[in-house]
Amino acid sequence: MMVAEPETSSFSIRQPTTIKTKGGICIMLYFFGTSLLFINSHLSAHHDNVQDRISDYKRICRGLDFPKILPIKSHRYTSDITSMFDYVFWFGDLNFRISQPRDAVLEQVSTNGQPRFSQAILKHDQLLSLITEGSAFKGFSEAPIHFPPTYKYDPGTGNWDSSDKQRTPAYTDRILYRCKTSRTVKSLAYDSLTYVKTSDHKPVWGLFTVTIRPGSEANVSYSLFSIPLSAGLFQRDIYLAALERRATALEIKKRKTMPSKSKSLVCSIQ
Repeated sequence: MMVAEPETSSFSIRQPTTIKTKGGICIMLYFFGTSLLFINSHLSAHHDNVQDRISDYKRICRGLDFPKILPIKSHRYTSDITSMFDYVFWFGDLNFRISQPRDAVLEQVSTNGQPRFSQAILKHDQLLSLITEGSAFKGFSEAPIHFPPTYKYDPGTGNWDSSDKQRTPAYTDRILYRCKTSRTVKSLAYDSLTYVKTSDHKPVWGLFTVTIRPGSEANVSYSLFSIPLSAGLFQRDIYLAALERRATALEIKKRKTMPSKSKSLVCSIQ
């Protein structure tokens, strides 16, 4: 497989502090002729800090420092690094909340005190509203949600937050994706792991398929045979020689397993 050597970057939205708990980390790679970017981020907390989260998103887009090796136009020419890639997956604790009073939300997402899914509260989801408005994560999509809110739980249980903070249930943990107009992303699964009880969040997971563009010099603006691959620099002549040797070895093995005509017990009449 032709997989380019991955590049990584990170950006903290709390630069002066020693402990950097908010920001984004990412990895990018080429798979044949297709570029992919994966970003994991932790944005500013609390219900009313919507503008802070929008600012975090924009700062991460500007602050991620790469690519350094792979032949993609430098991000210095754009304020949105995600626009340079064929596929982008952005996920993590994005910290967006539900814009409804806690009692109203609890009534919709609880059955006998147990968490459940409610389509109605998604109309008040901050992130979905911002995507629709284009204020943040413009062009990104999310697979349909059919699981209970992922936040906030009493650690070690499946019960909503009973601490003094009394946090309102919300979908803080998300997986978003975006692709160029000529590409497609298909969501096969999107769910939360409700049985995980080590945190006050429930992790989410997703399964997606994407279309990979063939890696040929005819349909890309650079030579795939000159970029650093995960196993080293690709050398076409060595690759073709290896394929030829493999084909020869398979042919020899095939001949050895075929029964000899001189020892055949089958009668041949001509």
